[in-house]
Amino acid sequence: MRRLGLPDAQAALNQKLLSYGDTFNIVGVADNYRHQSPKTSYEALLFWYFKNPWGHYSIRLKEDVSSDLLDRVSAYWESAYQDKPLEYFFLKEHYEAQYSAEQKLESIMWLFNGLSILVACLGLFGLASFMTRIRLKELSIRKVIGANSVQLWLLLTSDFMKLVFGSMIAAVPLFYFGSVEWLAQFELQMTLGLLMFIVPSGVVELLSLAILSYRILKALRQNPTRCLRTEV
Repeated sequence: MRRLGLPDAQAALNQKLLSYGDTFNIVGVADNYRHQSPKTSYEALLFWYFKNPWGHYSIRLKEDVSSDLLDRVSAYWESAYQDKPLEYFFLKEHYEAQYSAEQKLESIMWLFNGLSILVACLGLFGLASFMTRIRLKELSIRKVIGANSVQLWLLLTSDFMKLVFGSMIAAVPLFYFGSVEWLAQFELQMTLGLLMFIVPSGVVELLSLAILSYRILKALRQNPTRCLRTEV
């Protein structure tokens, strides 16, 4: 409709259209719909009645597909075309196959993202354990001279969270440009909103804080006099 220069569906009704050497009367306008890969644009289509069709026949089923239903369809086909075998496919499966590459990529990304988060959490836990161990005497001294657990927790977590925040600052631009490059291959693209960067970053920060807090608070519960009696 737009390619023909018509402003809306109402204006298109009853207009004359010359195509394939014949003149057609426009009786309706259908919404755009996608029947090909999402990497391609919408295709301009004309639908008209043709007395001698070829190609595929489309059947809309009002009941769930079953062997009995397929047998009845096959019987109708054989009664009309005895010498031609029935070869059929389901349109829904045909459409879904066009998205199979993206669905496989999604599954792979979920797997590798999960493994990356697991490895990062283990590394962060190990780093927190190491840092609290080498600073255990320092923490004990600070605790003896009056520092409370909240002050010591803030002292240690601030150093760690600066590293985590710095990694987020470095990762967000990489994620943005990588997403832009990946979306460039699609004709229809989603908008990369600010929440897509804020929410994952916030979740990573909270997860990191929870891991650090567990390890730090466990170290702070130890008796400071016991730590000061031994070399660490």
